Amino acid sequence: MPTNLPRVLAGPIVRRVEATSCSFWIALSESAQVRVSIWMGTRMAGDSPGTVAGGEGSVAQSEAVALRKFGDHLYIGVVTVALGRDGRPPLTPGLIYSYDLTLSGSFGESGLRQEGLLRDEPSDPRIAGVDRAAPRQLALGYIENRLPSFVAPPGALDQLRLAHASCRKTNGSGPDAMAWLDDALAEHYSDPQRRVQQLFLTGDQIYADDVAACLLPMLNGLGREVMGDARQEQIPIASQRFDGTIANFPALRRAKLVREQGSLSSGSSSSHLLTFAEFVAMYLVAWSPRVWRSLATNDNLFTAPTAEPALRAVLTDWEACHQSAPDPAQAWRRALEPGVDRDRTAVETYRDGVPKVARALANVATYMIFDDHEVTDDWNLNKRWRNRVYSRPVGKAIVRNGVMAYGLFQGWGNDPAEFAKADSTNQKFLAEVQKVLGTEPAAAGPLPVGSTDRLDELVGSTEAGNDKRVKWFYQVAGPRHLVVVLDTRTRRQFRGEGISPPSLLGDTLNAQVPDGPMTDGRELLVLVSAAPVLGPHLIDQIAAPLYETIADVKFGLNKAARRADDPCHPGGPETGVESADAEGWSGQETAREELLKRLAKHGRAVILSGDVHYGDTLVLDHWTGPSTTAARIVQLTSSPARNSFSASVEALLRSNALLQRYQQGLAPELLAWPKAAPIQLPSGAKIGPGRRARMRRSPALVPSRDWPTGTTIPADQQPAWRWRLQLVRDDRPASQLPIDAPRPPMLGGGDLNAADRSTHVAVYRAIAVRHQMAAQTDNFLPLRQMVFTTNLGLVDVLMSEGALTVQHTLLSRTNTEPYKGIPNTVHRVSLSATAAPAPTLQVGG
Repeated sequence: MPTNLPRVLAGPIVRRVEATSCSFWIALSESAQVRVSIWMGTRMAGDSPGTVAGGEGSVAQSEAVALRKFGDHLYIGVVTVALGRDGRPPLTPGLIYSYDLTLSGSFGESGLRQEGLLRDEPSDPRIAGVDRAAPRQLALGYIENRLPSFVAPPGALDQLRLAHASCRKTNGSGPDAMAWLDDALAEHYSDPQRRVQQLFLTGDQIYADDVAACLLPMLNGLGREVMGDARQEQIPIASQRFDGTIANFPALRRAKLVREQGSLSSGSSSSHLLTFAEFVAMYLVAWSPRVWRSLATNDNLFTAPTAEPALRAVLTDWEACHQSAPDPAQAWRRALEPGVDRDRTAVETYRDGVPKVARALANVATYMIFDDHEVTDDWNLNKRWRNRVYSRPVGKAIVRNGVMAYGLFQGWGNDPAEFAKADSTNQKFLAEVQKVLGTEPAAAGPLPVGSTDRLDELVGSTEAGNDKRVKWFYQVAGPRHLVVVLDTRTRRQFRGEGISPPSLLGDTLNAQVPDGPMTDGRELLVLVSAAPVLGPHLIDQIAAPLYETIADVKFGLNKAARRADDPCHPGGPETGVESADAEGWSGQETAREELLKRLAKHGRAVILSGDVHYGDTLVLDHWTGPSTTAARIVQLTSSPARNSFSASVEALLRSNALLQRYQQGLAPELLAWPKAAPIQLPSGAKIGPGRRARMRRSPALVPSRDWPTGTTIPADQQPAWRWRLQLVRDDRPASQLPIDAPRPPMLGGGDLNAADRSTHVAVYRAIAVRHQMAAQTDNFLPLRQMVFTTNLGLVDVLMSEGALTVQHTLLSRTNTEPYKGIPNTVHRVSLSATAAPAPTLQVGG
C-alpha cells in the first residue's frame, strides 16, 4: 500500500539515563538499524550522520540495533548506549550530553539532521484547519542544526531538578501544560545547573476512552496505514467478526458497543479506541507533529448508520433516540454538533502544542507509568469490573490492545534491561505481541499467529499469578537519589467479588518498594504513584465519599426513570463507585498505612503523583513507636496537563472561605495500633459507630481529636505509629507573585488591621471591587493552596539555611497570555524532621 508517512514516525525520546547507560526510543515507518552516539556538552551536528561540527569523536556509541517490526510501517526500538566499561567513562553527574541517531536501511544512512529534525519545518499545506504560521515541527536542538541533549542526574542532592505531569487529553480544556516544559528547557538550555534532569509522566498520557469525534477517523486511517491492510484487526460481534474500520465502527456511535458488548464503565465512550492500530495512532499524534492529517468535518461524522444488521444492533442508534422529531438525523446532529465543534477547537489547540511536546521529550530523560485512561476509564476498578469485562471478548480485546500499545510506546523505555533480560516476562511480552500481530521474525513459535492466551496472561486480564505478568514497576538510581515507580493497576488485590476498593499494590509492596533506610550513599527516596498516596483531608475524607453517595442516588433515580434499552443512554448511567473512581489510596487505608510505614523507614521521601485533576503539596510527619523524631513524607501532585476538575466541587471550595480555611488550617492526625485500640472510654461515654468500629479493627486507625473527657490510653500501650498531615500554602507576599498572576489587584486597600477601624471601610471596598473584577473577567484563580486549572509541576531540591528543602512550583496560565505558563504557585517544604511533638489523644470538643 503506498504511504505518505514520514520515515521518523515519532521520537527520538530520551528515556532511561544513568551513569552507565543511556536509552533512546524511536518509531520508524521503515525497517532500519539504529546507532546512537553521544558527546559531552551542547554540539552542532556535522554534515554526516553521527558526527559533530569540528569532527570530535563521540564519548560513547551504541551497537547498531535492528528495530522490531510491529506493522507494515511500524518499527519500534529502544537503543541503549553502554558506558563505564571498555575504556568509556561513565556519565559525569550534572553535565549536558548531546546525541545523534544514525539510521541505516534500504534508504541508505541518515541522522537527525538528514531527517530534517534539526530545523523548523513549515506546516503541511495539505492539512485543513492548520495555522499556517505555526511550524509543523521545531528544531530539536532549539536552534538550527544543534543536536538535542539531556542532563545527567546530579552528584549533589541540592542540585536535583525534576518535572512531573499527568492527564493530557486531546480534547481537554485549556492549554497543554506539557508545552510549557519546552519553554523551561529553552530558557536554560545551556545551563546544566538549571535544566530539568528527569521528567515523570505519572499517568493518562493518552485518553483511549474520551476521544473527540473529529479525531477518531484520522486515528483510524493513520493506524490502518501504519499497520497495513493485511493486518486489519477484526472486532468480535456475537458469532461474527467485522473489520475495525471507521465505516463499520464510526465515531459517536461506539458507546453502546463499549458499554454493552465490552461491559466497560466509561461514561465518555462514544468514540472509544477499539483496535490496536487506533491506540498506536493515538500515541503517534500525542508525540509527533509529523503524522497529523485533517480532522473529520461534521458532514463526515453525522452520517447514516451502517446497513449491516449485526453492526446496527450493537452501535448507538441516535435516530431511534430522536425518533419523535420530524427528521431524526437532523435532530441528532443539532443536539450533538455544539459539543463536537467545541472538541474540534480543543483538538486543534492540542495539535498546535505537539511540536513543543515532541521537542521537550527529545531533551530530557523521560519516565512513564500508566493510570487507567491509557486503556479505559476505571481499568481494574474492582473485582466486579474485572469479572464483567474480562468475560467479554470486546472488553478483553480493548484492554489487551491498550496494554500492548502502552508496553511498546511507554513501558519498554522505562526499563530496557528488563525487556532484554533472557526469559523475563517483559521479553516474552515483546515476542508475544509480535506473534499476535504476525510480525515476528521467525514463524516457529509455540503459539499460532493471532492466539492471545499467553498475551492475556502477561497483561493481567486473567487470574494468572504475578510471576506470569509483565513487570511494569521499576526503579531508577541517581547518584544521590533513588526513584521507585509503582504499578498500581495490574498487581491489585480485591476483597470479595464486588465493589470493595482494591489494595493497589496487592502482595507486591516488598517487591515494589525497597526497605529503608538506604545504605548505599543515596539520601532521598522519590516514589511515583499515579494516584496520590495523600490528599487534602477535605477532599479525601469528605468530598469524595459525599460525591460517591450523590452519584449513587442519581444512578438509582436515572436507572428507575430510563428503560433498560434506552437508545439515548446505552449502557445506562455510571454508579457512584464508577463516577467517583473509588479506588484510590484513601479507599483502602490498611494498604496505605503499610506503604507509609515503609516510606517512614527511609527518614524522608518525596511522592510524585497525578490523576486527580488538581495540583497541591502536602507534608506528612510520621512517628514510629515511642520515637520523638518523625520521618517526613512530602506529597507533590501535578494534574492535569490538559483536563479539568469537577466544576461543582471546585466551585464549592472556591466560594466558601470557611472550607478553604478548614482545609489549610486543620491538620488531620492519626493514632494507630496493629490490633484493636486499647483506648479506655469513661463510663457512660458515647462515641459514633464509625469511630467505635475503627477502634475494633486490626489495625486500629483512629483520629487523635474529639474524644470524650476522661478518655485515656494505658501508659504501656501507646500507639505503634502516628502521623500528622498538613496542606501547604504558598506564603509568598503579593509583591513576590508574578506580575501577570491571574488574580485581580487589591485596589485602594491593604491588609485588614482589626485594631485600626479607620481602615476597615477602605479594605472592605477594595475586597468588593476585587470580587467584582473577578466575576466580570472570569480570570480570578485562587492558587495559593490548590491549583484546579491546567498545570505542570517543577521540583527543585534546594539547600536553605543549612537544610534540604523541596520546592514545588506549579506552572499555570497567565491572564494576558493564556497559553503561557508561569510560576503562579510555589510551595516550599523542609525535608528535615519537624520540631513539633507527636500527636497525642485529645479530649473535649
